[in-house]
Amino acid sequence: MLSHQEMEETMQLIPYVRYGSWTEKGRRSENQDSLLIHLDPLVASFAVADGAGGHQFGKQASELTVSAIKSELASNTDYTPDYFQLLFKKKYEQINSYLFQESQKRNVIMATTLSMIHIFANELIVSNVGDTLIYRLRNGILERLSAIHTVAWTEYEQGKLTKEELQHHPSQHVLTKAIGAKDTIEPYYETLKTNKRDIYLLCSDGVTNFITEDRLKQLFHQLKQFTNEELTELCSTCVHEALTNDGNDNATMIAIQIV
Repeated sequence: MLSHQEMEETMQLIPYVRYGSWTEKGRRSENQDSLLIHLDPLVASFAVADGAGGHQFGKQASELTVSAIKSELASNTDYTPDYFQLLFKKKYEQINSYLFQESQKRNVIMATTLSMIHIFANELIVSNVGDTLIYRLRNGILERLSAIHTVAWTEYEQGKLTKEELQHHPSQHVLTKAIGAKDTIEPYYETLKTNKRDIYLLCSDGVTNFITEDRLKQLFHQLKQFTNEELTELCSTCVHEALTNDGNDNATMIAIQIV
């Protein structure tokens, strides 16, 4: 976690963003979730990757994915939204190709989800593959911004399952898309305008499977400007509540507020 000094430096560097994060391995032997926080004067980038299915190489897949994105951001010099969308479309493809080839060579499953946002002065780019969710809380309304790439969710969208059946479906967590699972990848993308006081939440399924959307809204719906420390504490609260509510997975969360 960041020190108080690092948080203060972040506040000076990125005057329009506050953020916090928390991750725990829970009951698992290792934490296969990886998170990214990268701050530049003109764009703030955040991501959560969840090694798919608890497989042996899930941790390696999520760490490699986040590391590759971090390297791309560190060397980048063009901070326009249009360029970022092109850049990361290519990056998704590169990472996917590498992980898929490694999976084939080793005869193992080496895959991960990825949910990512890039925040500019008055807009953001949302992208994702898998079931790591991105929410926006605006004016008291919590809205999911990311796509859900699972077998059960696809059947629900096709009208084959009711909402209640979806919650208990055996394929609820079986992914239809993951980075490294197939030789090609088609991420979900959306560009949106930001408003002051918007809050964006990135949550691995170890959080969203064990804490309700109503509870997320209750915790974050305060008509105030949060500090980095307060957002970190709220992320910690969500993660620990999820683990207390019979959570049996790694749990990771990032919260960002536009100020």
